[in-house]
Amino acid sequence: MRKILPIILSLLILALAAGCNDDGTSPQLEEGLVGRVTDFSGAPVADASIGLIFEADLPDVFAKPQTRIGFQLPDSSLVNLVVLDAAETLVRTIIDGTLPEGEHSFVWDATDDEGSRVPNGLYWYVLQIEGVEVDRNPLFLIDPSPTTLPDQANAVTDTAGYFRIPRALVPTGVVIPVTDELGGLLGNYPISRTVTVEVGRMVEGFHYDTEVITLPESWERYEVDLSVPQIKPRD
Repeated sequence: MRKILPIILSLLILALAAGCNDDGTSPQLEEGLVGRVTDFSGAPVADASIGLIFEADLPDVFAKPQTRIGFQLPDSSLVNLVVLDAAETLVRTIIDGTLPEGEHSFVWDATDDEGSRVPNGLYWYVLQIEGVEVDRNPLFLIDPSPTTLPDQANAVTDTAGYFRIPRALVPTGVVIPVTDELGGLLGNYPISRTVTVEVGRMVEGFHYDTEVITLPESWERYEVDLSVPQIKPRD
């Protein structure tokens, strides 16, 4: 028994050590888009904003920084209109209350309930009338402007230059059904596996770089190393 106890303790120590990397980052089994940002010398870049721009052959009127949502009520009704992200997490409650009969129109300006801009990507608006879901449609945000990156980053690098974006928030391969104002199907548009990764950091001015990656057709975890010579290391 005296010999067995040290062995058990050793195994426990090894199991705990395997749960995280030497640099203290998340376990290797954690899903999502995992990456590390370094500068031209190989030094880690901390506090860098990471953004994703997804490609999809969508109608020009569909991929906008803001979207108008319209519907008609035959009678005064209790209405709940919300925006969810690709992981089905509540992002914005647009209306939750009673509206009179008639036509109604609301604009979602790509912000959450706190007023902060949300990252590029796939979202859904869900309309419920009297507690019954009557409409669910995709909202696809594409904003390639570097100046908006610090306000709508998908992730921010840690002190070792690492970041992770959950798999559910990287909707490559998802097919988006696009309908017209009358509900007619305009077409099904897949989100491309080719993704532009934006990297930006505020250090004595805004420093910005991009790298294009192509994700596998089927994946749960994907690791990428981003060497961005235009990004300054942490002071």
